[in-house]
Amino acid sequence: MGLPAWRRKHFFKNQLTNFLNSTRGLRAFPKNIITTRGTEMNLYLAAQILLRPKDLVVVGNPSYHKANMVFQQAGAMLKPVPVDDDGIDVEAIKRLCKRHPVKMVYITPHYHYPTTSILSTERRLQLLELAYRFGFIILEDDYDYDFSFNMKVDLPLASIDDKGMVVYLGSFCKTLAPGFRTGFIVGPENLIKEINKLKAIVDFNGDLMMEQVLGEMVAEGELIRHLKKAHQVYHQRRDHFCNHLNKTLHSRIDYKLPQGGLAVWLSFQARLNLSAVAKECLVEGLQLPTTLLYQTKDLTAMRLGFGSFNETESIAALTTLKKAIEAQIA
Repeated sequence: MGLPAWRRKHFFKNQLTNFLNSTRGLRAFPKNIITTRGTEMNLYLAAQILLRPKDLVVVGNPSYHKANMVFQQAGAMLKPVPVDDDGIDVEAIKRLCKRHPVKMVYITPHYHYPTTSILSTERRLQLLELAYRFGFIILEDDYDYDFSFNMKVDLPLASIDDKGMVVYLGSFCKTLAPGFRTGFIVGPENLIKEINKLKAIVDFNGDLMMEQVLGEMVAEGELIRHLKKAHQVYHQRRDHFCNHLNKTLHSRIDYKLPQGGLAVWLSFQARLNLSAVAKECLVEGLQLPTTLLYQTKDLTAMRLGFGSFNETESIAALTTLKKAIEAQIA
């Protein structure tokens, strides 16, 4: 006979706790962690418990559209603040806090979605100080932490928070594969208890089989070995992609080599109709989802993922994109 469900979940929770504490510098216990089915469930559960109608949530500009939708569905009001090469503008958040009560600040520090910028060490400390001073929650969505191409990686804000103001979100959907719909929320024990009550309504058991497999991968060291191999592959794919990006579109775009993650943020020097570009690409078999296109009166940009492309596929995709862009400019 196999282990009862509660024993399997206990095993996974312990393994997950050890993994997060050792890789991210957290100081969590199993009672501080709840498992979910990925990023979107993380956001939904956290928003439903933490937010009330008319609460003010600060997000980056631009930001992750699904997160914005989840916060708005919970009744919150969004306040976008600028994002630059050092991440979200903490001084803008400070000015906002002096004028209005802020309930939550949503950040993606590794690496900002969609621009891929890294929240600087100085701004991390400043943001944490503001949270203590003004009493807002930092919702730290660390969706891409496992894929840094730098030798030195800043630890999450949650690793230095000693007052329970940071709620930490993550998942294994990118770490392993999209089919591994396993995420996690790390926070104060009283918050995790409340989230667990809601989760019991929408997803009582979770995916026990997946959690058992993942727990065994952590216990046997397979997850760490997999991450090392995946890191090498994605590092090479980033270099291939950006090398061909320079050759193909260097005169049309502005971008910075991403220091981590699985995507590149491109801003265009000329005004383009990105929807028309996407339609031209689709005719040639390249899909550019509208959720990855960012077009306002001040911005024409897109987020391009490279994680699934080998070198040959990178060349083909970027050649198609170049043709579609030139068709718009001509």
